[in-house]
Amino acid sequence: MAPDPPVLRLRVELLGVASVNVTAEKTEPAEILLEIARKALRRPGQEALRNLTLIAPSGLHVRGSCSLARLGLQDGDVLVAVTCRVPEVCHADKTFAAAALDGSVLIWGEGSSTDRSYSEVSDKIRRGVQHIFATERAFAALKMDGSVVTWGAAEWGGNSEAVQDRLQSGIQHVYATSSAFAAVSLAGSVVTWGDASHGGNCSQVKEQLQSEVHNLCSTASAFAAVKFDGSVVTWGDAVDGGNCQKVREELQRGVRHISSTKSAFAAVTSDGAVVTWGNARNGGNSSLVQDFLHGGMKQICSTMAAFAALRQDGSVVTWGSAVWGGDSSAAADYLQGDVLHIFASERAFAALKLDGSVVTWGAPEWGGDSEAVQDQLRSGIHHIYSTSSAFAAVSNTGSVVTWGDASHGGNCSQVKERLQSDVRHICSSSRAFVAFKSDGSVVAWGDEVTVAHQLRAVGISGS
Repeated sequence: MAPDPPVLRLRVELLGVASVNVTAEKTEPAEILLEIARKALRRPGQEALRNLTLIAPSGLHVRGSCSLARLGLQDGDVLVAVTCRVPEVCHADKTFAAAALDGSVLIWGEGSSTDRSYSEVSDKIRRGVQHIFATERAFAALKMDGSVVTWGAAEWGGNSEAVQDRLQSGIQHVYATSSAFAAVSLAGSVVTWGDASHGGNCSQVKEQLQSEVHNLCSTASAFAAVKFDGSVVTWGDAVDGGNCQKVREELQRGVRHISSTKSAFAAVTSDGAVVTWGNARNGGNSSLVQDFLHGGMKQICSTMAAFAALRQDGSVVTWGSAVWGGDSSAAADYLQGDVLHIFASERAFAALKLDGSVVTWGAPEWGGDSEAVQDQLRSGIHHIYSTSSAFAAVSNTGSVVTWGDASHGGNCSQVKERLQSDVRHICSSSRAFVAFKSDGSVVAWGDEVTVAHQLRAVGISGS
């Protein structure tokens, strides 16, 4: 079966101001979608929103020449539009890196000793950086000229010297497992480096990755590539998704996109069916719910060990580790329909419904239990953000509600008064939240060390 038409239907939210539906082709560059969003959000008589930043669900900024598919955008995704300064932030171990709006890179945090330090490559990333990606202990910066610069622990992908000649130009996007990177070029070829057993060596499937690669997805130790013809190529740790032999025939039906837990993949085909493989306990075996996965899938979201599939009719199907969100039976009555979007922490899910209410399930201490704030989640919620173990919901009026692990952002009581209104976007690390307000101020809570450095990274000091 041929792949479905390459069109993405997306919702763009300028929190507290407007929400619009837009369409764009998957192969179009990100800068085209940004322009579409600017025009769609512009009100009669209003000047163009030239300072608009569009943020994908992954946290990446939608900009530059990278195709929408390679950015990881999926049909039905919700993107956040902001008119204030918001950086891209990622982390490797206890070191953080932010791509500033001027194209420079800011580094902070404790960090572990590395084989290739930031100081050795700092001159190369003083300007022109578009995105930053990370494994557990290394970084890769994608520059606007299509080159890639790496630093950090060599065995985790910090040393790319062996493939440096292929990273000098033409790279459109970079993906990562826990200890390896994979870069996709404009021509659709793939370059890998880092831990060979975790996807850093693709020699066994090299011929299949020479061209026509549409996008990639990764578990902690394996990659899966979707090609333009809808076929799938996998490599890396066999148990954790690097071997798809058992479902290879099903993956020839025209795969639209792939989602992953830490050790399993779930592919949505052109007819809306779901195919899974990898570690069975962590989502690789969906046999118990397969009758509900034959078609009509809109979105697949994942924790570290469970999947939640949103169907076109607004109902939700879950599988994988029960305690990490794979068992939604306690919330089943609220997941039969009208679900708009699903969000996840590492071990819990939060579903946003059409009426603005929120339903949660999974590990209680990771945000699966929202009973303490349920009165504030019954209506009016516009968007949800997460750290590794907490959630933050923004309402239509720009107020914020939090729950989950207090030390990771689940308790905002110390800054509660400043989160009552006018929040336009929230940036999160694994342990902290930073809210950006309409007046340009920022409010931070969660892990204090992480937050303090994040504020310095964006060049704004909170009061």
